[in-house]
Amino acid sequence: KHTSFCCQHSSNKELSKIMATSPRVDADGALLLSKQGLGTSDLEQILAKVDADKVRNLTLDGNCLDTLSPKILSFLQLPLLRALWLDGNKLQELPKEIGRGAFL
Repeated sequence: KHTSFCCQHSSNKELSKIMATSPRVDADGALLLSKQGLGTSDLEQILAKVDADKVRNLTLDGNCLDTLSPKILSFLQLPLLRALWLDGNKLQELPKEIGRGAFL
């Protein structure tokens, strides 16, 4: 069912709302960005606003990611990152660089 959502990108209004606010990392270090219809460039812009030093759990399931760009892969190298959720995206395979993350 994620695929049907993934093909329906968030409306420009919804995406503008996400981009206008700084994404919040909760007290447990979770950054929840599931089912937002985010593509690669959208995610790059959002991650640029995040206090990366606090992220322990990054939830990106149910979006429209078909690749993980170098900017996203760089973010995934954070030393505190312990969990990454990518299910329900359009990724065909994970880049080998993802195995270099501290969380694995």
